[in-house]
Amino acid sequence: MVEFWRRTLARAAEREVSLSTAQRFVDDVARRETPAHLFSDVRRCLDDLASEHRTLGVISNSRSEASVRRLLDRAGIVDRFATVTSSGTEGVRKPDPEIFRRALARAHARAEESFYVGNLEWTDARAARAAGVASVWLNREGVGYTLDPPEVNSLLEVPNWVRRLEGSPEKYPARRR
Repeated sequence: MVEFWRRTLARAAEREVSLSTAQRFVDDVARRETPAHLFSDVRRCLDDLASEHRTLGVISNSRSEASVRRLLDRAGIVDRFATVTSSGTEGVRKPDPEIFRRALARAHARAEESFYVGNLEWTDARAARAAGVASVWLNREGVGYTLDPPEVNSLLEVPNWVRRLEGSPEKYPARRR
């Protein structure tokens, strides 16, 4: 990661940047607290899923599990998630199916009984599906009509998707429009 940032900083500065300077930059960014803003549908979705006794987890391409937990804590929702799996901690990133397998193992869950919501079409929704996990793409700026992968515009749609998939032999039942 430091080498990536060294190259990026060098391009921006239009001159060479030492590894030690890049390391200081990475360390400084890691120390800063990222604002934790939530969309208005997040808590209601989590409440709905919790009321159904769902086990929730996070899979993140991030620096570390600890950094994700800090962000979730600042947002006031860390207690909603039984597991957090981070690419930085695991050494494997989405879209690699291995990170999904590790997250499932941590949650003591099977792929065919799990559901994934991702905000990136390829890295998240399609990658989860490649790992055998039913998924939707949370595209807040989309139209909601993409079926491959299925697209939702709000987390308020997620509990209904989970319920429909549980009752359907199809992996992706037809959506009502």
